[in-house]
Amino acid sequence: MINRNRANDSFGGERLPGFIAFIAIALWFLLAILGAGRASAQEFSLTAGDVLPSLEMALAANGAPDDGIVQLDNPALPVIDGAVAHASYNPLSGRFVIRMAQGGGAVTGVVTRMARYAIINRAIDRGDIIGEADIDYLDAPAISGRGYVTDDNALIGKMARRALSANKPIRAGDLETPTLVKKGAIVTLTYNVEGIRMTHQGIAMHNGGAGDVVSVRNIKSDRTLKGVVSDHNLVSIIPHNAAFEG
Repeated sequence: MINRNRANDSFGGERLPGFIAFIAIALWFLLAILGAGRASAQEFSLTAGDVLPSLEMALAANGAPDDGIVQLDNPALPVIDGAVAHASYNPLSGRFVIRMAQGGGAVTGVVTRMARYAIINRAIDRGDIIGEADIDYLDAPAISGRGYVTDDNALIGKMARRALSANKPIRAGDLETPTLVKKGAIVTLTYNVEGIRMTHQGIAMHNGGAGDVVSVRNIKSDRTLKGVVSDHNLVSIIPHNAAFEG
């Protein structure tokens, strides 16, 4: 009679080594996956934000402005190092795409061009004259379109056409030259030549601000001359237009 318990023990003993081998292979495979995951995590220990200087250098080499501000769409994107394989930059939109040498996702973003604007440091009412003490400067992203003032010479001595806020870029169209000579006003005409200064009175033919060329009628000679407005109701006659005989 066959001992059934012994037979079962023998059968189980034959299967046990194969089962252990299967478990061992499964554990090895799992450990391999976990190890690869840990290695990958160690390789991608940096982010795009960490290697920003390298990205800026690559963009500058591809036409981006040196003084531009680089803004990343994905600063937390994992990268291995700062080595760049390829960078493309669109000068019209400022957009860029950078491919890293060690793979990973594309780094994208925009380069914002900066500009320095001449601004006022206090609120200015309509009709106020801007003086040198009112001038300051602002470094800010460049504003699309033209007409914004960047030179303080375009502000000093100008009159505000409307109320202006402090610390904001100003359009040239918001300013005008103050009227120092009004049409029909009696003005003083000066003429300087060869060290001789002569003065007469005249009548302004139209309005003018500092530096404007205006026509005036010499009251004494009744001749029309041209001169440059130099101050309030003061016109310096252009030499070849002088006619001070009387």
